[in-house]
Amino acid sequence: VEFLTSELGVHHNDDNDVDLRRVHDDVKMVFLQSPHLLGFANRLNSTVQFIRDEIVGCSDDIDAADNIAVKDNQHTHLHQIVVNFPEAMGYSIERNLRPKVEYFIQSFELENIEDRRIFFTNNPRILSLSLRNNIMPKVDYFRTNLGFSKSELKQLAFKSPTTLNLSLDRNLKPKITFLLNRMGLSRDELKAFVLGQSDQLDHLEIHNMRRIKILKNEGISLTEAPPSIISGSDKLFKQWIESHRNV
Repeated sequence: VEFLTSELGVHHNDDNDVDLRRVHDDVKMVFLQSPHLLGFANRLNSTVQFIRDEIVGCSDDIDAADNIAVKDNQHTHLHQIVVNFPEAMGYSIERNLRPKVEYFIQSFELENIEDRRIFFTNNPRILSLSLRNNIMPKVDYFRTNLGFSKSELKQLAFKSPTTLNLSLDRNLKPKITFLLNRMGLSRDELKAFVLGQSDQLDHLEIHNMRRIKILKNEGISLTEAPPSIISGSDKLFKQWIESHRNV
């Protein structure tokens, strides 16, 4: 508990009682959500250090006052990853975390530490997915079947992080097959839709599919329709279609 309080603590404003109480509350929540971590006391230090070094890029060598904002930003990311996905601290570094992080760096062009920091802070739970059974088949599907490049995978991950958490067989494939076969989208049109409105893939339900079909029949590209139109109320959708006809 003391170790995590120190790691997640307020490094440049330790006399701020409000911030200290927040840190204590967050540490308490970490152990309430994942009480088994109390049994990994010897592992926590090295695991958090790995997250600091390889994911967040915290540096203890950053010098003095001019870089306080930089250090605060780094510790904020560390704080968010640990608090939002405490289970990661119980994972083996060599058997679990390192292979996944190295794979994401290579497959999503995350050599830049700032990109890596954003990627994992936005979606720390991606570390819970099996590399061989979940992540790799999903990446292979996007690259082989849909023609995504590494930079486009990175764009998708940044715009809609949780898309990569969706089940490939139960969620992504049925939706993409529907858009390709039933809606008649070309692969390029589908890619433009996914990259332009990637959050729509997360929330693509029956009524969204009907609206996509209407757009197709009206000769309107999916990338032309704002996301709020596809997922909004029927009234708003009809008004937008009418206004588009009158243009």
